[in-house]
Amino acid sequence: MKKFLVLIAILLLAGAGYFTYEKWVKHADLIAWSFIPSNALIVYESNDLLGKYQEIKELPVWGNISQLRPLSNLESNLTQLDSIGGKGAFSSLFKGSESLISFHTITSTDFDLLYVVEIKNISQHTYLSKAMAYFRDLGYKNKSRKYLDFTITDIYHPDQKSSFSYIFFKNFFIGSFTSFLVEDAIRTISEPNNYSFSETFPELTTVAKLEMDMGNLYLNTSRFSNILQAFKSNPSNVNIANSSYLDLKLTEDAINLNGFTYAGANDNFLSIFKDLGGSSFDIAEIVPSSSAWLYHMTFANGNKFGEQFSQYLNNRQPDIISRRKELHSQYDFDINHTYTLLDEEVGLVTLESKNSYQQDNLLIIEVTDMGEALNFFNSMTERYAVANEDTVYHELYGETEIRRLPVEEFPALLFGNMAEGYPKAYYMSHRNYLIFSNSIYQLKSLLDNIEDEDVWNKSLKFSRFSERTNAEANFSMYINTPKAWSQLVQNLKPEWKQYFTDHQFAIRNLEYIAVQFSHIDEKFYSNVTAYQPSRSTAHNIVNIEEEQALTVSEKITSKPFIVINHYTRQREIIIQDESNNIYLISPEFEVLWSKDIKGLLNSEIFQVDYYKNGKLQYAFTTPDELHIIDRTGSYLPGFPVQLPTDGQIQTFNVIDYDNSKKYRFAISDNKENLFLTNKDGQPLQGWNPQRLESNMKWPLKHLRVTGNDYMIFQLTNGDIHLKKRVSVNYPGSPLETETELSADFFIKRGDNDQSTRLSTVTSGGELLEINFKGEITRRDQLYKPDAETVFSLINDITGNGFLIVRNTGRRYEVLDEKGNVLFEKDYFSKKPMVIQYYKLGGGIEWIVFIDVVDQNLYIYDQNGQLITGGPLRGGVPISVLQYEGYYQIYLALDNELSVIRITK
Repeated sequence: MKKFLVLIAILLLAGAGYFTYEKWVKHADLIAWSFIPSNALIVYESNDLLGKYQEIKELPVWGNISQLRPLSNLESNLTQLDSIGGKGAFSSLFKGSESLISFHTITSTDFDLLYVVEIKNISQHTYLSKAMAYFRDLGYKNKSRKYLDFTITDIYHPDQKSSFSYIFFKNFFIGSFTSFLVEDAIRTISEPNNYSFSETFPELTTVAKLEMDMGNLYLNTSRFSNILQAFKSNPSNVNIANSSYLDLKLTEDAINLNGFTYAGANDNFLSIFKDLGGSSFDIAEIVPSSSAWLYHMTFANGNKFGEQFSQYLNNRQPDIISRRKELHSQYDFDINHTYTLLDEEVGLVTLESKNSYQQDNLLIIEVTDMGEALNFFNSMTERYAVANEDTVYHELYGETEIRRLPVEEFPALLFGNMAEGYPKAYYMSHRNYLIFSNSIYQLKSLLDNIEDEDVWNKSLKFSRFSERTNAEANFSMYINTPKAWSQLVQNLKPEWKQYFTDHQFAIRNLEYIAVQFSHIDEKFYSNVTAYQPSRSTAHNIVNIEEEQALTVSEKITSKPFIVINHYTRQREIIIQDESNNIYLISPEFEVLWSKDIKGLLNSEIFQVDYYKNGKLQYAFTTPDELHIIDRTGSYLPGFPVQLPTDGQIQTFNVIDYDNSKKYRFAISDNKENLFLTNKDGQPLQGWNPQRLESNMKWPLKHLRVTGNDYMIFQLTNGDIHLKKRVSVNYPGSPLETETELSADFFIKRGDNDQSTRLSTVTSGGELLEINFKGEITRRDQLYKPDAETVFSLINDITGNGFLIVRNTGRRYEVLDEKGNVLFEKDYFSKKPMVIQYYKLGGGIEWIVFIDVVDQNLYIYDQNGQLITGGPLRGGVPISVLQYEGYYQIYLALDNELSVIRITK
């Protein structure tokens, strides 16, 4: 594939002497298309290859994709080609000559190209003779052989492994770096039963073509699965349609393909959407920004859509129909009735994989009558519970009821293999949408996303992209390439995984991709859009710009805490100085107020809706008191609160069991006491206090698993506790690890007490994993180079993963969750480095090292490269806000707060 235009240089060399009178009089009706075998996957057609290249080479989108290996040397090769025989010789001589390039699978993992070029006049033959001499001078050799009465010439260089094979026949040149493709072309014109591509797909020859585009693409869409099989380790057998014709056009920031697709047989996927009409893309209002890709289907008639989808499944995936019948027989659950509930849209969402152990999916169904829809599904769950002598699982998140649907792979029963990935399904309603997920946590996150407007139709980038797409297509596949990247690479065959890794920047720069089909007059209008809103490079080149700064009277001692103004929804900042004053800073970096809280912050600042009226307050602790302050800087009545202990507060966390705003505060002190209080700070029964065997270094955490609330904490003596809300231990708790624990812990969320697990690392370097039944499921000894080596576990700020840091003297090694070393650094800091971990999505991860003495901070990517090119100045942990196309980093140095913008 690296050969793309060395190919045209070599393809034009050698051999004008093979033209004979006999060849000219035979096959008088041959055209360039006659040589393209029917097994071609894609054919590119152009009558001015070099001229089109001159048009596009200055476009930013070409500057990006030209980094890909087949295209990376294109410009130098074309320039070399055009200089043979005098500057501009090739472009002037071959302008108007039809050129075809067909794309073929040659092994189970590789492709190659066949080239057919029309030779029209004697000047072109003269050019070929000059090209032949030029390459002969470069040391190329050739040898000839016979195949079906044709003479094939193989050109090779003694120092290179690859060779190029070609024939001249009549006024056509046919060549390839894979010799059997040339033989395929010969068989196509010589053997009656070998049909050409144009004969196999005659419908493509009738399509009207644009004159001003950048070439045409003809697709053997029926062999789409062959392409997937070459790339993916576990491809699906997808029969989309029969054939497609697409015009190619490049703009400043996009690659556009527009044309028509022919569904062909009634058992092809697109046949589902015949005569259904279309609808607008309304579900973008609830598709979360973390979505990696979306299958979107629209129709004007849900019943007809269901009938045609069921017919497709009966033809292609009959096992689905069998499972439907079994479910109907056992539980009187008629899957087909679901189609009668549909309004006009269905969305199948795969979310970005933020960890290595789970892929989260959403099924979004727009329904005509939510009451009827909920009655249908709720009745089914109740019948199932009665039949199995079980209870209906449901829980509230805020005011939304979430239920579990006891049907394995329910979405696949509706929409086939494309909707697999729901071993368990949870569902809820939101406005006129019924939403299913394989993770109850994701449904809760989706409600938060909607409330925070962190959804597609609120994204400026996506809005600009969607303007270029067909909003009323029957079937669309939308891809957010950076967010889909980890799943994409994970599913590739090893042979292609390295290629995609090497070229990840060029591929990921095509940030949004849409493939769409709309039924029109017995065919489907088709459009493909690959959108590049901005371009990054493979190098860590960033633009750093200080946006704002503010100086306060004393040295800043806390990290900048980002908080939300509940009136404007803008971000504000809270900091504290060494005189115990806290400041609320506006987005314009103006001090709104300051307040002396009589102690140093020793917790995060949590925002709570104390009065359940949408207005937010700030909850935090100092060593002696629990504080809640409103956004005017005033204490709520009864605050600050002192706990009934002579110890000092060490850890603090805010717990809201079900998003009902009935807050609980978990507080531990340095005298081995653990309190759980109500929102007024009054200790609850059983937690007044809970006496511990040793102190806690990290705050208590809460997790709800299948309706059970787990209060999770670990002690420095090695005990790990899982308690109920009433302070009673769960079976298997406490787990005594018989070793000291000083590192933080990470919780991997699961659907039950066995799949939900806690990970931590001991002071001796053992990586422990414990399930919520109190069983150790993993105990791996990490390499410990020295008796003084210290291990720590660093949680991602958003709780989606963790890293391990191994510190020996001045050396710090960063390890992934499995214990593999990512990178290592040496520091001469007088105190241990403070470390933060940001998993920002789209494959971007930041590991921040802070030298609190010399006040330098270093922001690395997961490969250990400084993203800023050098250290920044700062003496406390940072805060990061992520926007489309840039990041804001809030940092403090001495008595100055600043925010810098990083773009890449």
